[in-house]
Amino acid sequence: MGEDAVSEFKDSVPSSPSDEVDIELGTIQMQGERQATATDINGVSVTLQQTPQGWKILYGASSEEAAMNAMMLDMQRPVIKALNTVTKPINDGLIQSIDQLQSAFESAMMGV
Repeated sequence: MGEDAVSEFKDSVPSSPSDEVDIELGTIQMQGERQATATDINGVSVTLQQTPQGWKILYGASSEEAAMNAMMLDMQRPVIKALNTVTKPINDGLIQSIDQLQSAFESAMMGV
């Protein structure tokens, strides 16, 4: 599969709620030069860390965040398993189009 097919696939897949965290901007409080805390729209407190790539959420900084991460990981396990299932056929050249990838991924998700 070429880069164009991969880009097409990524564009066709809607983002999952776990891909983004909506921070209530008015709740951001600096905790030093490179760290801050904030609350997301669900009322969950998150810790933010400034990195060379920008501000990132520092997961596991609180028990509340750890519980949320565990729940998100459990929800992602079937997707990870399905992705692992389709990786070998992609690498072996058996999946060469976006349609084949979507079909194989759907089949893998059904088998999870």
